[in-house]
Amino acid sequence: RKELLDALVSAASAPKIAPDNYSEVMRSLKRLFNDPMIVVATLAVKAVGLLAAGLGSEFSHCARIALPCILEKLKDKNKGMVEAALAAMDAIVPACIKVADILEELAEVINCKVPPARVHAMTWCSKFLSSLPIKVSRTIVESAVKCSDDAAPEVRECALLFLSTCCSVYGCDTMTKGFLDKLDAKRVKRITD
Repeated sequence: RKELLDALVSAASAPKIAPDNYSEVMRSLKRLFNDPMIVVATLAVKAVGLLAAGLGSEFSHCARIALPCILEKLKDKNKGMVEAALAAMDAIVPACIKVADILEELAEVINCKVPPARVHAMTWCSKFLSSLPIKVSRTIVESAVKCSDDAAPEVRECALLFLSTCCSVYGCDTMTKGFLDKLDAKRVKRITD
């Protein structure tokens, strides 16, 4: 399996890939996402990212199928797997899928019980805030407000940084009236400063 995936990764590393029906390849890769050998699973996620980068919008249907599994990999304890998942997400969005179309799934990851996954999801989302209107990003901002009171310090800090970015993108008045009014004055001051 590893040798086949190495060959696929090598072939998919081309900057442009010829459009075709990649559904069968995607089904096979999706099965390998949960392979017991972490190297195989990581290569499968990496291959999806490379296919998305090479095919662009031609891969959108397959990317939509793979994305929930890739988001689930943010919860993985293996650092290599998380890096491959983040790289695949960078390749998929916005080339194949618009970030506005996956905000519900991202909010689910931000609300999950795994602190590193929440941190990765908020950090990744912050890259796209400037392209999203506040009405669209409401679900992730509300999730970040909840995370600002989390027991894990890294999640709290990331949430405060995310909300600070939201203030710079959407304006402090908008954020204070709609979201930050639920927080204590000390946190609001840290976010707005």
